[in-house]
Amino acid sequence: MSVLFNFSLYTTAFSSKVKPLSTPARKVTMKSPAQNKNLESSQQAIGGTFSGLGNAFKLAFEQSGQVQCIINLEGRILAANTKALKLIGEEHHKQLLGKRIWNAPWWRPEQGVLIQELFKQASEGHLMERDLDIGPQGSLPKPYHLSFAPILNVFHTPAAILLEAYPIDLKRSPLYSGQSSDSLTGLADKSYLKTYLEDVIHTSKNDPGHSFALLYIQIESLSSITNLFGQAIGDSFIINLARKFRANTRDGDIVARLAEDAFVIVLDNLQVTQNAHDFAQRCLKFLEAECQVGETHLNVSAHIGIAFGDGGTNSDKLLSQSLDALTQAQQTRRNIVVYGIDKLEPH
Repeated sequence: MSVLFNFSLYTTAFSSKVKPLSTPARKVTMKSPAQNKNLESSQQAIGGTFSGLGNAFKLAFEQSGQVQCIINLEGRILAANTKALKLIGEEHHKQLLGKRIWNAPWWRPEQGVLIQELFKQASEGHLMERDLDIGPQGSLPKPYHLSFAPILNVFHTPAAILLEAYPIDLKRSPLYSGQSSDSLTGLADKSYLKTYLEDVIHTSKNDPGHSFALLYIQIESLSSITNLFGQAIGDSFIINLARKFRANTRDGDIVARLAEDAFVIVLDNLQVTQNAHDFAQRCLKFLEAECQVGETHLNVSAHIGIAFGDGGTNSDKLLSQSLDALTQAQQTRRNIVVYGIDKLEPH
């Protein structure tokens, strides 16, 4: 999550100008103040980006130990801190200012569509996060966690966007966009999902009270959206859906995309099994809310199969059981079926 949300530490300095979003703050370690020799010229170039935001905001921007940029609502880079400039080389500073963020030299050209979508959602007031390989062209890209956070004005609407990026540990990133993730959404792929499941199963073997569930979700209407509105709208729908899945899961859970219209969510460390069914119901509700394209309302349907795991199972068996439940849900025209509870027979 962006350092923006830790600016609440300075509310007395600028609370009347910038309102942090009501999102729990991640602890961000601020390093000692860095000398940003380009900051002054940046401000002159953008007509005073920091005017009205308060000294606390400016100070946090200057001192942040992470890559940070301020972007206007047209997508143009207004200011970049020292870390951001070092990532591409400070000699490119003048070329960076005013450039559209999706055309910035930190990512490959083919990643621009994703960056543009993340920015678009942030400019509408959403906090957007994604793990991605970034680095100047010609160098070896490295994995970073990106967040696009709205900076709100006194009317509680976005006035600008704060982009923050920090390097990540691949071992701790279930949503890392490398070889074990879906290229469109950044969600885990089947390979990573199975590795994750085996870790959860191992935990259950050592803790008999540890319960978890696997939800296999099939979106039934995606092909209709793509056929009616084109691939770009279909991709946007999937990206938004992935964002909703991630926003509604907890730390320790995982969301995977196994096919164009198939997702798997693992809910770890459940207190009661009913929680999995309740979560599935919530998924169906926000799926209904996602089916608005322009002025057109689409009837989006989904089926969900649920399987519960313990230390005596394995990843392949769990996936098979949840798929059995999903198939039964489709055949009986039920939204949700739970394996082993709704009288399913195994293969």
